[in-house]
Amino acid sequence: MRIRSAQRRHPTARPSIPTPVAAAVGAAFAGILISSDVRAEDTPTTLGTVVVTATAEPGHAEFLSSRPDTSATTYQVGPDGLETFGAPGGTNPYTMVSGLPAVKVQALDPYGLTSRIGGNKGMRVRGIAAWHGAVGTVDGLTLSNINPGPGYLQMFDRENLAGVSMAQGPVAPDQPALFNTAGALDSQILWPALKAGGSLSAASGDNGFERYFARVDSGAFGPANTRIAASASTAHANLWRGPGQAERENYLLAVATDLGPLTLKLLAVNSNIDQNNYKPLTAAQALDLSTYRYTGYDARPAAGNLQNYYTYNRQSFDNQAYIGEAEYRVSNDTRARLKLFSFDESGATFDANGTNKVRQWIIEHNSFGASADVETRIDATRLKAGYSYTSMQPPGPPNAQRFYTATANGLSWAAATASSSNQGWTTLSEVTGRHVFQTLFAMASWQYRELQLEGGLRWFQEKMPSLAEYTKTGVGDVSYRAALAASPGVAVAVDGQTVAKVLPWFGLRYAFTPAVEGRFSAGRNIGPASFDIWNSNIRNLKASQQALAQSLWNKLKPETDDAADLGLRLRLAQGYVEPTVYYASINNKSVNVYDPTVGLNYGQNIGNGHLAGVQLAAGWEARPNLNLFGSASWSRAVFDENLRTAASTVVAVKGQQLPDTPRLIGTLGAEWKAGDFRAVPLLRYMGGRYDDSVHTNRFGGYTLVDLELGYRWQVGPTRVDASLSALNLFDRKYLGLIDSGDLQTSTTNYYPGNPRTLLGKLALSF
Repeated sequence: MRIRSAQRRHPTARPSIPTPVAAAVGAAFAGILISSDVRAEDTPTTLGTVVVTATAEPGHAEFLSSRPDTSATTYQVGPDGLETFGAPGGTNPYTMVSGLPAVKVQALDPYGLTSRIGGNKGMRVRGIAAWHGAVGTVDGLTLSNINPGPGYLQMFDRENLAGVSMAQGPVAPDQPALFNTAGALDSQILWPALKAGGSLSAASGDNGFERYFARVDSGAFGPANTRIAASASTAHANLWRGPGQAERENYLLAVATDLGPLTLKLLAVNSNIDQNNYKPLTAAQALDLSTYRYTGYDARPAAGNLQNYYTYNRQSFDNQAYIGEAEYRVSNDTRARLKLFSFDESGATFDANGTNKVRQWIIEHNSFGASADVETRIDATRLKAGYSYTSMQPPGPPNAQRFYTATANGLSWAAATASSSNQGWTTLSEVTGRHVFQTLFAMASWQYRELQLEGGLRWFQEKMPSLAEYTKTGVGDVSYRAALAASPGVAVAVDGQTVAKVLPWFGLRYAFTPAVEGRFSAGRNIGPASFDIWNSNIRNLKASQQALAQSLWNKLKPETDDAADLGLRLRLAQGYVEPTVYYASINNKSVNVYDPTVGLNYGQNIGNGHLAGVQLAAGWEARPNLNLFGSASWSRAVFDENLRTAASTVVAVKGQQLPDTPRLIGTLGAEWKAGDFRAVPLLRYMGGRYDDSVHTNRFGGYTLVDLELGYRWQVGPTRVDASLSALNLFDRKYLGLIDSGDLQTSTTNYYPGNPRTLLGKLALSF
């Protein structure tokens, strides 16, 4: 079912082609330590559905655990964890890692179907957010790391993933994320199985939610063990506050084959979304949720605020991605891999942007790239080296935005004039040089008895995009390409500079006993430059200010941090405890500050600060039929200096916790089984937060309770799973996402937290 005509995708979008849960937390963890004895074991410890082994491969952890094969802080969420933590909409990987330590995720709707316009997609890791779009990789490939659209977040159904990992703190050189100051998130594809089978599922819930999924695996056939998997899914929900809908369709086709020591894999995925937007609240409204919790956009046009009509606030996108992988096993100790990808996103967003004004943001974004690596072992030393290349076509920064006047009868066009503001084309840029990243890494790991030493280097090179802003006066309501052709010419242009960084990393692990392991890692991470300087300043300059434009663009430089993690891995008789303390010094953080040399206030990479905290992941088999699992974290994220935001204005932010960053976060879950019956309660705690850098408003902490009840039975070769779930069981009123920059004193957007939501699901596996 598609969104009705007033909400359908905009004219520039191409038609789709189907190609294929705080004291309770502390008490529970204390109980783990008191009730369990540390014992030495050489064999893997199996905790019902929580598995931690010394040889576990990524994707095998059922709920959450850390990867045991590295000194880096890397957590893995397996299939059960994806189901427990992931939003019912079935795709958003941010929600799938929401139970991990020091990870804060705020989805705009209970199903994780709605994408927020712009760079902030609702996740912070240790207080750091990525502001330039959907961060994360898929099978180590950088599909969409700078992207104001939905990117890859809606493309891959949970049932098509083997697991999702999150690296924190010093990220090892072989982790492929372009930017990793906010961690490195990776979704691992579930490739076609050797055994034939499939799955079907249907879910239904509040607010008209429906989701249907089907996957079929052919199993291996032929002399090369060729296998094929195909899947399709559709999801729909009405907005829970205000009128409107969100819809998504996904199609996937994957093939794998073995040619002796060579394994080849190919995948094509297509995703189409059509959705209305959720209206952000003001600070006054956010402080009075009893009155404004369900406030959304207007169901009918309202004179004087016509921009708030819900059909004028929407987005539509068609996304496709293609992935190819080849792995050659030279010997038992040596293998080489090559991966290729392409990604294309086409669509636009419409949002209220001023009285009776609506902004259209046209997004035609594509990227492609490749990665290659070789790994081998020589005696007790493991060596690995690799290279990756990614080429992106912005937006990031925006290159095509135009404003319409909202009327009771539709959106009306008025061409831009020399004196106009928020009228006609406001951004009309052409990318004259693509955004290119190159990474080269080498690392080694050496084992001597109980000690493992690891080290490596990552060389990172970024070529910023080259852009030209066209004169917009008199250009009509035509397509983006036609508007470029109709412009009188280029107003101002910049050439992208190339920056390079060497990012060292070091780690060690020491097994004090077979059950107690210490680990340490240190290294430098890389973050994005302040690309918003283009849209906020440079594009408004005149041809006579060309030198200034280039000078401002040349000031872009990547954020970095120098980080260290120190932790323990304790294997208990019936569980595990993994505490970690961390510290990071932040350099060149993007902040909007005043530049006295040019008299402008703009985004610059000059903010310095630090992070410090302690976090914990734990699991315990309390009884043969009862497993407990959870995480907790205390975080401090601050600037180390005050910042000047105008010629005579200094903002006192030194030592202040960053906006939307709680000190305490905790998750506690349990899985209880009685025969074929299963109950999974999940408790989530979020500490108090501030809405801006000077702590104007404080929003108190809250505790949410989710509950899933399930029953499983066998019908011949088919397994049947039925479940009933309640999200936010006690319907707690709370503030969800605070869309605020790290240096923010105004223009903050607020989104209420999701209400109690009930749903049921039936799944067949064969």
